[in-house]
Amino acid sequence: MRLFVLTGTCGAGKSTVLTHLKSLLPKARYACFDTDELGLNWWDYAHTDQPSRFSDDGIREAVSRAEGRDIVFASCLNPQDYIGVHRIPEEVDSTGSSLSCVPPTRRLRAG
Repeated sequence: MRLFVLTGTCGAGKSTVLTHLKSLLPKARYACFDTDELGLNWWDYAHTDQPSRFSDDGIREAVSRAEGRDIVFASCLNPQDYIGVHRIPEEVDSTGSSLSCVPPTRRLRAG
């Protein structure tokens, strides 16, 4: 399965882009997830010795829910850490990422 990561800071437009992709991509082939929809809480990981497990667990949960489909995943995951720090499930055989950046004075909103 392929993993496409939409990443960026809070307010950069990841969820807005994901909302549009959900309406455009065929559901039989793509599963779209936002980290916020997976039931994980960043604060459960933040002050531990492995805060990167938040993204690891998010990816693993997305893979389990995807049922073999390719995944579009909106997350604050740092692309520089992806290979060196994170544990990627063996079901993921390729990854692409898109980084969104906006000035701190602008915020994109879904809808």
